[in-house]
Amino acid sequence: MGYRGDMVRKTPSHTSPMSPAAPPRFPIFAWVVGLLLVGLMSTLFARSLADVREASAQARHRFAAPNFEASATHAAAVPDFALTDRFGQEVRLSRFASLDYLLVHIWTPDCDTCLAELPALAELDHQLSQEGRAALLTIAVADNWERVAPALSQGADLRVFLDPEDRVAKGIFGAQQYPEMFVLDKQRRIRARFDGPRPWNTVSVRQFLAQCAQN
Repeated sequence: MGYRGDMVRKTPSHTSPMSPAAPPRFPIFAWVVGLLLVGLMSTLFARSLADVREASAQARHRFAAPNFEASATHAAAVPDFALTDRFGQEVRLSRFASLDYLLVHIWTPDCDTCLAELPALAELDHQLSQEGRAALLTIAVADNWERVAPALSQGADLRVFLDPEDRVAKGIFGAQQYPEMFVLDKQRRIRARFDGPRPWNTVSVRQFLAQCAQN
């Protein structure tokens, strides 16, 4: 007889081919790292986008700088005047005496730049109407309403007044080139003048206009 140990079967050291393999851990780690990288990139992109928007707003704010500014002490007052609107009604400047400030925009239908900014002016006028503190008056320098009418489709809701003889545009405001925007404070003094177009429908410009009238 052999030893009892000879009758004990040795347990094989290898794993049976049918045994399920342990799931690898590397793919899970890779997913976690990937998600972290995506989150980091999203945060960096959001910050970059915010920086771009802030820089753009600052650029618009700089672009809104007026060509002329006057303090309340040295600003010239505008006398009351009357012009006819597109409905044939005569409207005086004093009609808007209750408002904190006025914007007087002078343009001509022969000016392509003037026509191009009418939609932005219409949006500005809508925003001012909702706030209820200011109004936008646009003065068209033209011989008759027939010349102005084609342009009104771009600014259908604007308050437009006709100045056929430049009596107000040049006689009172001294306008020399078009378009020009004048900011009048509560006492109807000219606090600022803007030569040429501006992004009138932006928030930064609207805030700047209000500051011009109050400082």
